[in-house]
Amino acid sequence: MLRNIKQILLTLFLSLNILVYSQGDYKVDLKINNLDDTIIYIKQIYGNETLILDTIIKRDGVFRFEKKGVKPGIVMACLKHEDLFSFVLDKSKEFSLEISPSGNAIVLGCEENDLFFEFQRANMDFRVRENEIKQALENKSLNKDSLMREYSISRKKFGDFQQSFYSTYPNNIMTIVVRSLEDPQIPKQFYKGKDIDTTKIEEASYYFRTHYWDNFHFEDSRLLSTPYFFSKLKSYMESVTIMLPDSISTSIRDFVLKANSYPNGHIYSKFVVDYYLSQYRNIPFSWHEENYVSIVDKVVSPELTPWIPSFDMEIYKREALYLKKILPDSKFPIIKGEDLKGKIHSIDDIKKKYKIVHFFSASCGSCKIDLDKFENFHKEFSKEFDFDIISVDLDYNEDNSIEFNKARPFAWNKIKATPEDIINAYGIDVFQTPDIYILDNENIILYHAPKYQSIIDYIKKSEELSKEHKGLNK
Repeated sequence: MLRNIKQILLTLFLSLNILVYSQGDYKVDLKINNLDDTIIYIKQIYGNETLILDTIIKRDGVFRFEKKGVKPGIVMACLKHEDLFSFVLDKSKEFSLEISPSGNAIVLGCEENDLFFEFQRANMDFRVRENEIKQALENKSLNKDSLMREYSISRKKFGDFQQSFYSTYPNNIMTIVVRSLEDPQIPKQFYKGKDIDTTKIEEASYYFRTHYWDNFHFEDSRLLSTPYFFSKLKSYMESVTIMLPDSISTSIRDFVLKANSYPNGHIYSKFVVDYYLSQYRNIPFSWHEENYVSIVDKVVSPELTPWIPSFDMEIYKREALYLKKILPDSKFPIIKGEDLKGKIHSIDDIKKKYKIVHFFSASCGSCKIDLDKFENFHKEFSKEFDFDIISVDLDYNEDNSIEFNKARPFAWNKIKATPEDIINAYGIDVFQTPDIYILDNENIILYHAPKYQSIIDYIKKSEELSKEHKGLNK
């Protein structure tokens, strides 16, 4: 009973946090000097999405952005094909910005934007000077030592400005952004001299991954409404994490555990879990299905993802249970059936190194795309690579199947069935076509994909690796 009460309170807490986070009524006047266009767009990056918050028409030389329910964060004023400048939506609800031809901003009524543009100016001044010095260094007649001293002075000046800014304005969005983007410091124990000890690379990599989010301000929900959070997330998942299902789901679980420990952290947890579930759900690729199953098994639970309704959670679990039957290393059912002439064929009839089970529909347009490549591959390589194909035509209209068979008489056996026949008899969902499985000679699934080229590439790559392995063992 106590656990149920805690769960209800946590769910209510999450709802309140998200509600508070979503509120923000803003009135902003934007004056952009020397701009001929009369329409600008206000856009915001939220996670991985670009949202157009408003389309504004200039009146009396001013663009007025007036919007309710905007999430605090960084937004951008844009033309149709060009970004103009960014500004901050935060505590100040009414203010004005005037952008000069030089790009400087005059801010009235908003300290957050005053500081935001001050930081941007300091950063721009340093980057411009840095670029000038780099170009000057290419001129061999100039004094290199003098230029490097000037660069060191310029860099120190900007570094001092940054540190002063961060300590004076610890809650400013630029301070939060920069601090949150900082990578963890690898402890000295992993170094040998100035470089990572080659014998400790694996340990150092593990440390880096598990401490990757140490500097991130999970309690500050504004970061989700900036371009920076998602880029950091992508680096974490694609560069820091090994791209294998168990590693991917472990990284997501570790992120969720860390984020959930902060008051507003569930906002980030929810985004990450929802994003990756949608990325890998209902996409018929072997590696996507494995990732989806692993995430559901390791992350989706009342303890880690209390925002997911119990009904949806049950659907995820049911889907994962089904997908486990068609993941690599699972035993594929022995599908058999009649062709158009009544002759029975079975995948067990194929006595090859590879068995390809090809589900298609005679009237399916996407099933015909690159089908000639698939047929040519069978014609040229089926003996060399020791494989054969059995196709299952799932078209509901037998006349379509007869016409297709006349136009494309495959050089391999074909079964006539319906999607319901397959799912009822074997539990395999084949309502989307084409759908293709590669099995070994024991009917164990090796690979699953909806594209002919993917199947071709898999077998070719598998054969290359087999040859390399034999060569190493000679």
